[in-house]
Amino acid sequence: MQPKSGYKAVTPIILLNAVAAYNAGLISFRALRVYAAVLHLLAIRDAAGRRRAKAGMRPLAGVLYRLTEFEPLVGSKGSLIRRDLSALRRAGLIRGGSRDLAVADEPLPFAGPLIERASGGRRATRPIPVPRSLLRFLSREATPSLFLTVVAHLLRGLSFRGGGGEIVPRGTVKASWIAEHFGLSLRAVKAARARLIGLGFITRDTASLQRKLNRDGAYFVINLDFGAGAACTGSAPLPLPGRTGSAPPYKDLKTTSVSKNQEAGVRPEASIRDVRPEDLRTLSRAEELYRQAVARGLVADTEADRLNFFSAMIRARKFREAPRIFMGIVRRRLWHHITLAEEDEARAALARLRARAEAADQAACRPAPPCPAGGPPPRGRGAREGLVPVGRAIPRWDRAAA
Repeated sequence: MQPKSGYKAVTPIILLNAVAAYNAGLISFRALRVYAAVLHLLAIRDAAGRRRAKAGMRPLAGVLYRLTEFEPLVGSKGSLIRRDLSALRRAGLIRGGSRDLAVADEPLPFAGPLIERASGGRRATRPIPVPRSLLRFLSREATPSLFLTVVAHLLRGLSFRGGGGEIVPRGTVKASWIAEHFGLSLRAVKAARARLIGLGFITRDTASLQRKLNRDGAYFVINLDFGAGAACTGSAPLPLPGRTGSAPPYKDLKTTSVSKNQEAGVRPEASIRDVRPEDLRTLSRAEELYRQAVARGLVADTEADRLNFFSAMIRARKFREAPRIFMGIVRRRLWHHITLAEEDEARAALARLRARAEAADQAACRPAPPCPAGGPPPRGRGAREGLVPVGRAIPRWDRAAA
């Protein structure tokens, strides 16, 4: 089985280097799409070189890569693409210029942990045949969660069989595995997978038992000819004529008119499994995230890791995708990306938290007045400790004596 558009054989190292750089904040998402465009253009040059070699012709030396080739793939201006190419070079993902462009095929320092975890016990240098039409789709796709979910399915579902060059496009993967290794929330992974099924990139698993899904995840088959008919724009196909975009409304209302005392506008509790932007803007919610991170073993319950955790929160606020960047720093312990200014701001935030806690403790308890001679002794634990909770009336012994 071969894709109609051809393929580019890449290794997990090449894919995960780019994912790690994006999660670490070294490159933007547009630069990540430019990286997919680089792989697509390299695949075109490789295919042309094989055809010339098969025809007995000399290979072309110094093939020029032009910005005008990137523009229709990425959908951005040449000046922006030039800036993203420079960012990719600074991160070490690509090297060379317009005549000798190449991608780094060795593990980069910041990508080592991710490569080790996401390889799943398989060789990180094994070839993965990525269809050129899919690379074209990734270079145009505007959703980070969809991009990363596609990469996860490529790692778990594409391989060569034996030495004959036959491509095996199927595998299994759990949504929780993708969320854990690629810095996404479980909800984003499930939404991205549902869209990929709707677009026809992967098939839906309808035959597996629940115990198999719990153990190995959903079974899927990758469509090797996905987007091969034309230049893929990353959008879902248009609906058929005469069809409405949603199901027709029920004739009989299914909801009851009786009030259920529902609370409107109540924010969900902070969860380290699904970090929201508001969690990083509120100190109390950030403190709850820290406690959950300690319980899950992401950070240690030490003053140093507490400072690193809040410093990562301060740094992630500066980016549009703050929750994803924040969890990428915490999971991979990329504390070296934090600046001194961000650390100082985190120290000030922690000082405010401590001041609030001390003020709350002082307000919760206050010393009880001494009991005069002849009066009944105070009772209860608070009286034995010399404290009386706020809100309980303090006895007036002077009135009793009078």
